[in-house]
Amino acid sequence: EGYFAKVILDRETFKILGAHIVGPEASILIQEVVTLMYTHEGSAEPIYNGMHIHPALSEVVERAFYHLHEPGEWRRHLHAH
Repeated sequence: EGYFAKVILDRETFKILGAHIVGPEASILIQEVVTLMYTHEGSAEPIYNGMHIHPALSEVVERAFYHLHEPGEWRRHLHAH
C-alpha cells in the first residue's frame, strides 16, 4: 500500500519520457530508468527485452514497463525468458 511505479513512453518510438517510483529503495530502482533515458535512443527496449532476476525488487521496474503493452503480451514475454 502506498507504493507504485509509473513510466511514460512515446508510443511510436518507445522512448522513455519520464518515470516515478515511490516506495522502499526507489532511489536505487530508478537508476535503471535514468541510465536508459540518457542514452542516445532513450529507449525502453533494453528493459523490455532484458532479463531481471526473480524474485527481486528490481522486477518492479520491469513490470511497470510490461504493463504498457497489451494485456497478455508481457506475460508471454515473461514466459519466453
